[in-house]
Amino acid sequence: MELLRHTPPLTLKEIGNAVGYEDPYYLSRVFKSMTGTSPSEYRNRADDEIGK
Repeated sequence: MELLRHTPPLTLKEIGNAVGYEDPYYLSRVFKSMTGTSPSEYRNRADDEIGK
């Protein structure tokens, strides 16, 4: 979650590689099942909260 708020933004592939997931699509599915939101929705919400 911290990496999704990283500036400059990292791609989902870069984040996946950093946390041990080679497939960004699988990472996205796992993230959504754990948080109830997609990585992009989470990133957009985080950006809105900090006023970007």
